[in-house]
Amino acid sequence: MKSIRQSLDELLGAGVIDQPTAERIRTYYQSQQKVHPYSLLLFFGVIGSLLVGSGIILIIAHNWEFLNRFWQTTCVLSPLILSQFLVGHAVSKHPVGSVWRESTATLLLFALGGCLAMISQIYQLPGTLDEFLVLWILLILPLAYLVPSFVVT
Repeated sequence: MKSIRQSLDELLGAGVIDQPTAERIRTYYQSQQKVHPYSLLLFFGVIGSLLVGSGIILIIAHNWEFLNRFWQTTCVLSPLILSQFLVGHAVSKHPVGSVWRESTATLLLFALGGCLAMISQIYQLPGTLDEFLVLWILLILPLAYLVPSFVVT
């Protein structure tokens, strides 16, 4: 099936329609095109960031017992710091609702949760699951306002 543009050029060449009619038809079809958000790309971006974060955690977890406290803390904080830089880049360079913002905000969300859990394990901090979840929510709350993200909200 021919595209509208090719058909219009063919009709103009054959003299079936004139130039103003062709322009009106082009304008009509351009106004009818709906802008589709990159929902599939967004979905795969979020899933990809979850998988990458999980993979990094699994690699570190495999060698966890051989590291001292300093290196354990460094390994825990590095994904959090990296994801904060990525979120900063996404906020400054990409529009609201873009795949970059959603993916990096998701990565920061789970990096913060993982960091809290691992720091409490390294330094054997007491607490319950309820306290952990409340602290995580309180720390991630500003992210919902700073980076308007569907996933974080």
